[in-house]
Amino acid sequence: MAALKEKKPELQKLLRYLSAVRFESISGKSILACKDHPRPDDFLYGSQQTIILIAAKNLRITFKSHFTLTHTSSALSRRQQSRSQDIRKAIHDLFMEYSNLVAGGISQELSKAGIISGLSLPMATHGFDEVLASDLRKTDAYLDHWLIEAESSGELELL
Repeated sequence: MAALKEKKPELQKLLRYLSAVRFESISGKSILACKDHPRPDDFLYGSQQTIILIAAKNLRITFKSHFTLTHTSSALSRRQQSRSQDIRKAIHDLFMEYSNLVAGGISQELSKAGIISGLSLPMATHGFDEVLASDLRKTDAYLDHWLIEAESSGELELL
């Protein structure tokens, strides 16, 4: 499989930009870095993930956010933490909304380019499910693995 930055650098730049900007807006945390993931295979065994699909006639983008509950609980506001008795559910809700925001931004940019696309509903699951899905990868797929480091919240791994 080819790297996205080699085949479609403008798409890679857009995906990374939208993921950082949308995370900053939903979490209220400043983004310190959006960079290549130094260990792209680590995500396979990540604690949690959200998934959303953006689809057009000849294009499929699967946007996945991998995160751990311990590193991302600081992404919740104190109000969200105090109102929620289940921090795990609150974090999943936050990341599913985040996926919606990123996918919506991608869909808007595709629309500007004259490409009609649709979005799936986001889904939250355990990161180990990635191992099962990896068998379904196509030879014409382009991959990109990056991470976002936000102020006082650790790192958020995305692909």
